[in-house]
Parts: sequence; structure tokens; C-alpha cells
Amino acid sequence: MKSKVSNVNAPLLSIITLSSVLFIVFYTYILKYVNDLNVKKCECSENWKRDFIKYFSMAAIGVIVLQIVLSLLELKLKLPYSLKLLLNILRGVYGITFIAFLGVLFFYTRNLLKTKCECSEDKMRTIMHYFSTIVGGLYLFVMLLVLILVIIMSAVAQFSIKK
Repeated sequence: MKSKVSNVNAPLLSIITLSSVLFIVFYTYILKYVNDLNVKKCECSENWKRDFIKYFSMAAIGVIVLQIVLSLLELKLKLPYSLKLLLNILRGVYGITFIAFLGVLFFYTRNLLKTKCECSEDKMRTIMHYFSTIVGGLYLFVMLLVLILVIIMSAVAQFSIKK
């Protein structure tokens, strides 16, 4: 029996799986960093943002693993509509909360840097800050481009209606 994956989709699936695994590794390092802050009893790092980062990272690992499993199952089997719907809902919820996560991560690490929180000094803090800055900036840039595109398409539609 031939696989449902075409030669064109196989590289894309590999890239998506690899990036998912990299995100799992990244979230694992974040969890280790946050746990180390807790073990050190780093008072200047204690606030709701640290807890949010911790719980989001744990949930994200679970969601990504579930997405990988369901996506691979979808290639081999015909998944019921309810599982496909669950997968799409998970992707949507993860995408929206990921944007919130980027904001929390940015302001949390920025505050640690700004207050010169010595017990939080670590390469991971710097990586988290640059990651949230770069990826958050890219998200804002893409959203701005989409907004501009919608405005242009709306103006073109209005112009063509008046003709």
C-alpha cells in the first residue's frame, strides 16, 4: 500500500517535525531555567510571569507531542472528524497563547535585566529575551503586513464597486 505522503509533502513534514522537536527542547530548557530560579530561591525573579512561563512551557510540550502524534496518525490512518477538529483547535489555541507567551517572556526577561537580578543571570535568560524580541517582532511585522494587505484589498474592492 502506498503512503499518503507525496514526495513534495515529505520534506515539509520533516521540517515541521524537526521544528516541533526543537521547540520541545527549547521549552525544556526554559523549564530547567525556571526550576533553577525556584531552587536558588531567587526572589527578584518571583512573580506571576515566571509561573505563566513555567505552566505554558509544560502545556506547550504536551500540545506539541500530541500534535506530532495526531499528525503522524493522520498520514497513516483516516482520522475521525472529531480528532481532526481537536487537532485544529489545539493549533489555534496554541497559536494564540504562544503570542501571549512571547509578550510575557519578553517583559519578564526585560524586567530581570532592568532590575539587574543577579540570581537570574544565565545564558538562558539572554536566549529567552532575544527569542521573544525577535519572534515577537516578526509576529508584529507579519500582522502589520496582513493589516496593510486587508486595507489595500478593501480599497480595491470599494474602487471596483464604484466603477
